Amino acid sequence: MKRLFIGMISLFLLTWSSFGFAYDEGDLNDLINEKKCGGTFTSCDLREVRLVDMDFSGADLEGADLRNAYIENTRFTGANMEGVDLRGATLKYVDMTGAIVADSEFEDARLFFVDLSVADISDSDIEDALFIGVYLRRAKCNDVDFTEIDTKLIDFTGATGIEKGPCGQASWGECVK
Repeated sequence: MKRLFIGMISLFLLTWSSFGFAYDEGDLNDLINEKKCGGTFTSCDLREVRLVDMDFSGADLEGADLRNAYIENTRFTGANMEGVDLRGATLKYVDMTGAIVADSEFEDARLFFVDLSVADISDSDIEDALFIGVYLRRAKCNDVDFTEIDTKLIDFTGATGIEKGPCGQASWGECVK
């Protein structure tokens, strides 16, 4: 079972690099204007938005409302997403490597093959969230309660700050306590 899962993740990583991102600054500006965000994504109301094949690497989305959003094949590498509301959102094949996602809401969110390696998710609420194929390698997870989350398909390798939950026992990869 573990080999099958590792094989699936390897296949995902090989295909991930071949995806093309339709990043276009004009499209992002249109999104900002359409959602009346005042020229920035900070505290922007993006409820129920569809973000597919986009690149928000390094973007400032602090406090953005992404409730019930559908996000697929999109990059947020190094983005500031502190305090983002992702309640009820669906994220598929999303790269959030190195993002600051601290103090965010993931309640009832569904994350499929999301890379949160080296990200900071400290103080985030993940109640009733679904994590499948999620990488939390070397992520900061201070004060995140994993006790109600199925951790079998989460890679905690090198993750820090995990005190509540079965990290390292029922998960893929050992965390650092």
